[in-house]
Amino acid sequence: MPEVALESMVSFAMIFCQLSFLFVYLSLRIFQCIGKLSIVSKSGLKNIYTLLLQRFRGHVIITTNHTITPWGLVMNRTNKHALSIIALTAILAVSLMLVLGGEKDALSDRKGRNSFVLNKALAETMKKVRDFYYKDADLEEMYEGAIKGALAGLDDPYSFYLSERDLKREAENLYHGAFGGLGIHIYAEKGFIRIYRPLPDTPAMRAGLQAGDDIIRVNGDAIHIGPNGQTVYDVVDILRGEVGTEVTITVRRRGRLEPFDVTLTRQKIKPPSVEKTMLDDGIGYILIRQFTGRTSGEFRDAVNELLNLKGNEMKSLILDLRHNPGGLLEAANYVADAFISDGTIVSTKGRKSRFNQTYRAKSSVICPAHIPLVVMVNEFSASGSEIVAGAIKDTNRGVILGTRTFGKGLVQQRFPLQNGGGAISLTISRYYTPNGTSINERLLFSTDLSLQSDLNNGEIPSDNLRQVFENHGLTLSQDATISVEEKDSKWIVAYQGNHPEYRIRREDGKLKVYNEKGVTPDVIVEADKLDTAEAMIRQKMRKDEYAKDFVERWIEAEEKITGKPPQDFSKLEEKLPELVEVLEKNEITLSPELIKLEMRYLFNRNVGIYQLIDLETDNQLQEAIKVIKSGEIGQILASKPGMANL
Repeated sequence: MPEVALESMVSFAMIFCQLSFLFVYLSLRIFQCIGKLSIVSKSGLKNIYTLLLQRFRGHVIITTNHTITPWGLVMNRTNKHALSIIALTAILAVSLMLVLGGEKDALSDRKGRNSFVLNKALAETMKKVRDFYYKDADLEEMYEGAIKGALAGLDDPYSFYLSERDLKREAENLYHGAFGGLGIHIYAEKGFIRIYRPLPDTPAMRAGLQAGDDIIRVNGDAIHIGPNGQTVYDVVDILRGEVGTEVTITVRRRGRLEPFDVTLTRQKIKPPSVEKTMLDDGIGYILIRQFTGRTSGEFRDAVNELLNLKGNEMKSLILDLRHNPGGLLEAANYVADAFISDGTIVSTKGRKSRFNQTYRAKSSVICPAHIPLVVMVNEFSASGSEIVAGAIKDTNRGVILGTRTFGKGLVQQRFPLQNGGGAISLTISRYYTPNGTSINERLLFSTDLSLQSDLNNGEIPSDNLRQVFENHGLTLSQDATISVEEKDSKWIVAYQGNHPEYRIRREDGKLKVYNEKGVTPDVIVEADKLDTAEAMIRQKMRKDEYAKDFVERWIEAEEKITGKPPQDFSKLEEKLPELVEVLEKNEITLSPELIKLEMRYLFNRNVGIYQLIDLETDNQLQEAIKVIKSGEIGQILASKPGMANL
């Protein structure tokens, strides 16, 4: 029997048995009680699989003293009517299964398609691929693809399949926050792996690896990053391994003619998820990159160290959650709880009641209430970051500054697959901020199409539109404006010029009003951005690598003189006029300030200089410092009408 068809039948057989066996078993127990039937459990179970493979065709195996039914049950030959009674019971069980299946199976009303039919179709597809495809196919990859496709049918980007490799990497990066490795930050560069910087007290640092070194081979195997080659993650998997094991890398270094080998012994690497520094005037700064299994302890230590600096104790705090994609809910709850002493921090509600939870604040806090707090967020702050920002905002514990967050108010759980390895990520619940708000997009209300012309025609909301919002308990701000995203179909209601507050879409013959997802900052500060023309010119400069080549040639020349990578950017900055001239000759005209920023970025990247903050160019950080120094925090919080709305 074909392997693929066999797998399909066994899968169906197991489901069939589970639903039907109980009914058959009850009948058999009756006969057993009157002494006309014996049930042999172990041999019976063995026979179940043998007989199920015959596709439930009603085969009956005759032995010397017993008749073995398709259920793997042993019956005395002298009991002539027992088999027919059991068969009748089985038929009733199957009928009941089909009735219940018709109620539960969402596919049952689609022209006879149900999960069993589609399982058979999948098995048939696999068989036809194996029999007729023009080259050998990897059926394992196809089955994994089928799992991915099934989850894609949920139309939920957060429900997906994780291979065993993905699951292992996630466990290292997220849950444990540690792995066996070399201690280097890397990135792809011209088909190879380039070292950005080695971490302190790691095998890479002790072996003398430098920023700018290219890794061209690992254990003798060539590295080739590209569409038809490896990915950075492939190389990461090779470089990581069991603590105490060795790996040999081949390095190509600027200024050296020949590559050379370096053998390193892997050790436990713990990349920090939390970093800190002290700014002027006792302003503490803490950056959380992601909420991992190590974040709680690292955050507690960072706050305590800043609070206990002798002679420069922390008097206020900036918590930077920009570009933080989230992570573990428990870690995010811990960080929020460090500031909040009472009430709910976050709650979750799912279709299953066991996923409904309420996380309440503990009475003791790590960061005292008298420490003014500014939380920085942007459009890349998601999930766990939004839990913290939403809790701080709803409880008026601090000021949220930056731009509206991403808007991921969903909780996922990983469910390992017992068969085939890997796991699936499934969204199990929504989370809600202390005032009961979900930051995911949600339908607020529907109305008829009479307001469509008002939406199409005016930048200022009409009185009719304002009244409709009022009727549903919502008030449009006085400076609200309307922009047409797609005429007769999609509109945005914004405030303060260009900050979306509501989205209106024409759906199912009605106008449906949705909230704008994400957490809205108390103080909105857009990050400085290039205009379209400048961005295009800078992209051309990067694509043609004029600035990159200029900076790398200068670094290489300095290394030949000093024997080590330069660390003083001011020397390179003196060469700015030369680079401006090179660019202008190639029809690239940018301001000297922008070119200097590009030079410094390339310089730091190639010599391993890491900047936690950039007070010179980070206008959002500048504004956060200004809000603290000017004493505006208290004014902003006092001006909010009770609990804030997200």
